[in-house]
Amino acid sequence: MTVDTFAIELVLDGTPMNLTGPDLEAAVLALADRGHTYQTIADRCRKTEGQIRRTLDAGRKRAKAAARQVTA
Repeated sequence: MTVDTFAIELVLDGTPMNLTGPDLEAAVLALADRGHTYQTIADRCRKTEGQIRRTLDAGRKRAKAAARQVTA
């Protein structure tokens, strides 16, 4: 998965940006890890709270699956 690290860093620093795909997932996971609310994340990524919740759930599931593969 290739991500635009520059765009993600901008969002993490507070610049609102319409992210999609792997960029959105990476930013959402990072912002959630930093303790941001769904609404704050939604505002920064220009998405709805529902989209953020779904992206966060999918990203966490993907991360868990990847971790299981590494330990197997």
